[in-house]
Amino acid sequence: MVPVEWVPATRAASWPRARNVVIADVLEQEGRALADELGVHAIFSRLDVTSDKDWATTVAAAEDAFGPVSVLINNAGIVRFGVIAETEMAPGAR
Repeated sequence: MVPVEWVPATRAASWPRARNVVIADVLEQEGRALADELGVHAIFSRLDVTSDKDWATTVAAAEDAFGPVSVLINNAGIVRFGVIAETEMAPGAR
């Protein structure tokens, strides 16, 4: 299993270069530029965290590039309590 970290564009510049990183953000230009700067261990995926479709696309991109996701760092500011597998996204959740 290859570790993959999801890092917001604002924090990824300081992330260790030897790890695989998915830059996931709604800021496409900035995110792509940062992924390019970080090199072969980084990809960008546009992600609106309120969109199930964006999550599915981003997870698929991460797994295609690096294998199974083993670490997720999400600082989008959404708070939910409970078991992730049992949590449903509410329509329009922000």
